[in-house]
Amino acid sequence: MKINLNNAKSIYVGIFKNNTTKSIPTTQHTEKLTTQLTSDVVQLTSKISPITDSSLATAIKLDSWGSSNPKFYRIIDSNELAKLLKGQSVKSNRTSYNGEFTDITTNPYYSKIPKVGKFKVEFNNENNSFINSGRITAWAPENSHYHLHGTYNKNDIKNITYFDDVDSEISIGGFKELEKLFGKNYS
Repeated sequence: MKINLNNAKSIYVGIFKNNTTKSIPTTQHTEKLTTQLTSDVVQLTSKISPITDSSLATAIKLDSWGSSNPKFYRIIDSNELAKLLKGQSVKSNRTSYNGEFTDITTNPYYSKIPKVGKFKVEFNNENNSFINSGRITAWAPENSHYHLHGTYNKNDIKNITYFDDVDSEISIGGFKELEKLFGKNYS
């Protein structure tokens, strides 16, 4: 979460513009709001476990999509989704990787890595559990490109999105939501 605290005064003024008393905030009020915003940000970020791998922590700082609790994505085709739905582990089928690595990204638009499928999966990185699993290495963080070592399965997935014919994203949710859509047990 990024909040520009220099804009705190304009945020505060904006709140009061709709107030019927037409109060104009003083510097003291602005400082109080700035202190509260800072406190809220510190509380939110202090609840997130730090990234334990120093090389990944450095790479995330180079990544324009990086954060203290980054999200990771992968575009998959229907075959890879079917394997996940069956409870199977999935790994990259790229011959150059020999199944050792799977491409993942922090870029939700996936612009720097080839997009071959109609589904986007978001990995569950709650409290940095995924990035701290020891399974991720930075490949080209300036392009938001990472490698996931070994396999992944549906337990690693938080959300699934579908791309329609015009590449609009339609959020499906998790495997529970797939059950509702297709009437099958995927969890």
